[in-house]
Amino acid sequence: MISEYQKEKKRKKDRETLQRKRDEINGPTKTARLKAEKEERAKMKAEKELQQMKSERRQQPEIMWKRLIEESGKDFEDVIFKKPVEYNF
Repeated sequence: MISEYQKEKKRKKDRETLQRKRDEINGPTKTARLKAEKEERAKMKAEKELQQMKSERRQQPEIMWKRLIEESGKDFEDVIFKKPVEYNF
């Protein structure tokens, strides 16, 4: 019986072996270009998320709530807020 750890280790080794074979087929320049493109996409995605976070921080709470309600299309009239938990240390 193979443990989950051993299965994951085998999957990782298989992925690495497959990637090495692809690299050999593609050649070093294509492999480098593909890796650079992947890094560029990840960088662009991270920058986009960062810009969105900055934008949300600059907005006033009323604007954020209005946008949330408009995007979700749901009514929040029946919301019951819980009392905050107070910790006595």
